Amino acid sequence: MKIFLCGHGGWNPADGHTQVPANSSITFYTQNAKLLKGGDDYKVIQGTFWGQPDSVVGAFHTCPNMRLYPDDPTVISYSESVKQKGTRLLWSTDSNGELLSKIFKDNPGNDFIWACCRHVNLRNAGGEALGVNLVEEKTKYTKYDYNAQKYNTVIGRK
Repeated sequence: MKIFLCGHGGWNPADGHTQVPANSSITFYTQNAKLLKGGDDYKVIQGTFWGQPDSVVGAFHTCPNMRLYPDDPTVISYSESVKQKGTRLLWSTDSNGELLSKIFKDNPGNDFIWACCRHVNLRNAGGEALGVNLVEEKTKYTKYDYNAQKYNTVIGRK
């Protein structure tokens, strides 16, 4: 079964990596330390996302032990209404984030799709100037301004 991991996502390097269980895989649509642009999560869930996966990690291989965080009830409701038939959306209710290793352990033998950001919890050391923890677009890196409710360009891409 396809299980979409939905909500907010991040990785603490201290959480290390985890092994994908037998008969399972996990698909990521963004690079590590990149954010999924708002609305693209719905497209991933619907199967209409325009881009190719950044990576697909198969059984017995390792990936960052991401944390899945809760999302807003309205996002959950809408996502559930647009999901593909025969798929499941998995949401965390743990404000500290649910580790991917636990999700794998509780749901072995499935194909997982990470339908959220891959924020990396780092101290502020200027990584944003290199595109760390930003939305990667074709010609620029952007960041969402919640006050203005729009994406602003942080740096251009060559």
